[in-house]
Amino acid sequence: MRKLIILPMILLITMGFVLAASVSRNVPSRVDPGSEVTVTLSMSGANAGEGTAIEDTIPSNIKIKSWDISGTEEAKDAVSYVTKPSKKEGFTRHSWSFTAAGSPSITYKFDAPSTEGGLAFDVRWVTSDGFSHQESTLDVRAVRCGDGRCEGSENSDNCVADCPKPPPPAPTTTPTETPTTPEAPSASNTMWVILAVVAIIIIGALVYKGQAKKKPAEKKE
Repeated sequence: MRKLIILPMILLITMGFVLAASVSRNVPSRVDPGSEVTVTLSMSGANAGEGTAIEDTIPSNIKIKSWDISGTEEAKDAVSYVTKPSKKEGFTRHSWSFTAAGSPSITYKFDAPSTEGGLAFDVRWVTSDGFSHQESTLDVRAVRCGDGRCEGSENSDNCVADCPKPPPPAPTTTPTETPTTPEAPSASNTMWVILAVVAIIIIGALVYKGQAKKKPAEKKE
């Protein structure tokens, strides 16, 4: 097994190179006081067959109960796991050294403190390409109705203060048809109608007058 020695690690940390490899932390953003917490550190971009180290700096009042590892050439018992005080007071460094195979992943469990507050973490990783790190926090607090956060089992039925009910949907209106007003005849059309009526009256009068003159003549015969 290829082990990283302390001097090259310190040199890489001092140089602060940007790595092709990266480590992501999978942990809830909030947990209840005293509850069990599971943290997973997943590395991507590691070179298979090369010595690698992952180190997580966590508050000293947190005690890791158990841990497991995958994506390494060694079995768990052959992976080097070391704890030591951090230069930052109140923190402890937990270091795993191994030979990468695929995508290494470390999962550990601990019990959250009984007191509420924020927990700071700083994961560091070292490969043959260099060194990098990533900070994150964990909020330890109980869910309370009225704290302005809609979370946990809260919903609009049991805590409307944090989870306000959505406004009722706007009523749907059926579009109404605008009644059409009969179009008034234009002036030109009206004029033609009047002329036609007048013409009919004149023609009728002439026909009637002609018939009236014709009848006496027929009697003389």
